[in-house]
Amino acid sequence: MTRLFPLAYAGTLVLALPLLIAAPASAATLVNSDGEDYSFQIVDEDGTIEYVIEAGQTLDEVCETKCKLIIEGVGEVDAIKGDTVVIREKKIEKRS
Repeated sequence: MTRLFPLAYAGTLVLALPLLIAAPASAATLVNSDGEDYSFQIVDEDGTIEYVIEAGQTLDEVCETKCKLIIEGVGEVDAIKGDTVVIREKKIEKRS
């Protein structure tokens, strides 16, 4: 499973994008269309991992098969490969 790897930088959680060797193009994507950063969790069969998505940032490969995205202050959504989850005006939109 391709994963994003969290890194600590000056007390802030920063994301290092995964090295993509043969990752499928259909994994779920998370898009932050708002002007603020959000903490979020990815919950899947491997457990729970917390990240930050910055304002205007798009994160590919957030989950390859099935997961739950919990976005602090916004809500939660189940996602599967091929979905695009968009944060817009503190609301979640899911496009399959």
